[in-house]
Amino acid sequence: MNTVEVPARPGIGAETLCVAGIRLSDTPEQGSIEIPYHDLHGKPTGFCRWRLPRERASGQKYHQESDTGTRAYIPPQFHRFEPGGDLVIVEGEFKTLALIDAGIKAIGLPNFNTYVRSEKWEPHLLAGIADAIAYTKPERILFLGDNDTATNFAFAVNAVFLANSLKPLPVLLPRIPVVGPGKGIDDCREALGEKFPEFWHALIETVEAIDLKASPGTLAVRLLEREAEAIKATSGIEREKIDRRIVRMAAECKEPLARDRIVDFAEKILGYTRSAFRQAVQEAQIEAAAGGNGAAVRNAMPLDMTPAQWFVEKFPSLADQYGDPIFEATDEAGIVSARDIGEDFFAATLGDKGHPDTPTVFVPIEDKFYTYLPDQGVYLHQREPVLTIRLSRLFLECARACPDGCDTKNLEFRFRDAAMGSLPASTPSGLATTRANIIIYSQRRFLEQQACRRNRFIWR
Repeated sequence: MNTVEVPARPGIGAETLCVAGIRLSDTPEQGSIEIPYHDLHGKPTGFCRWRLPRERASGQKYHQESDTGTRAYIPPQFHRFEPGGDLVIVEGEFKTLALIDAGIKAIGLPNFNTYVRSEKWEPHLLAGIADAIAYTKPERILFLGDNDTATNFAFAVNAVFLANSLKPLPVLLPRIPVVGPGKGIDDCREALGEKFPEFWHALIETVEAIDLKASPGTLAVRLLEREAEAIKATSGIEREKIDRRIVRMAAECKEPLARDRIVDFAEKILGYTRSAFRQAVQEAQIEAAAGGNGAAVRNAMPLDMTPAQWFVEKFPSLADQYGDPIFEATDEAGIVSARDIGEDFFAATLGDKGHPDTPTVFVPIEDKFYTYLPDQGVYLHQREPVLTIRLSRLFLECARACPDGCDTKNLEFRFRDAAMGSLPASTPSGLATTRANIIIYSQRRFLEQQACRRNRFIWR
């Protein structure tokens, strides 16, 4: 008779592993650990995942059969816990079992993703989470990640989505310190032994709340800043890892204000100059866009930018002087959308700072725009519809350059429809209410100031 061999795992007793059906397996390769999934009543569902004996070159640590989907891990002991109290949602099956072994009610996630996307790219709560909550009726949710989630932007995105999906049930974030006793909660339990209950109690007493009106970027920066002193005190290889994660965090953050706070953190805590850190962030974006082959597109504009970042990169000298090009909003799933435009910024794009080789000027006495043509050496009269069409094309170019994680409908339709529209020239300026005329008015005002600074023109 074959005897099932139960592997040892940090922070988990042999009996808990045995009850959970954890065993060594030759699938998909010798030395793998089989992790069967169970329903709310502790019965096997037939679905399994396998922990690989070693991490593959691609970074893969786990295996599951293709087209089997993603779901929450419900340990077979889950149904034995009383309703109410706290329910911990933790990254990883073994971390879930470490908490179960400590008498803490928990379910697990294959990673810390709390949602999946539909075919229409809409986020939906990961299967199994809502069922577990309905079954055990907790008073609050504790969403627990590893000690490196303070430097992981995606964790904040998933935390905000979870909190908004489960409201009014509160979602709180226990935080394993960056320099804590272990990376994950199972490592912490293994290292602390009998002192683990005291450690766990301290985590619960210092949980971070989630502001449901705040963006993922705001939460991500708050979690990062919480670890400022601990990060500053690190050195060597561990510090290098943290620095790389913070660069990647800034590269993934689509919110200008939050990203700027990360840059501040890099300058004040990590000791980098702002320009050097921004360059590292841009290279990380290029690397990601190239699928790891950044050298092939080193001179290309980063592809995973938000609309605001795209315009700042295209017109780098304008943002500091004329404000944000695009006013953005980020939903609970981290999708960035363009809500409005900065009229002063786009007015300035026509001038010599936006187009130094082909600047456009406005001559108040003639009430006309003129654009410089370098091949002819003259300023040529430009009708307003021509300028608004240029603006429309600029919006479309930006929309096409932004990734799937951005909602560009306003750039493609609402802003462009406004840009294409124009009131008759005889319409009084006070009645100009379309987006195009508002922008043109700003362009007139801006370019009139520019014209006052010029001494000579060659007109045609």
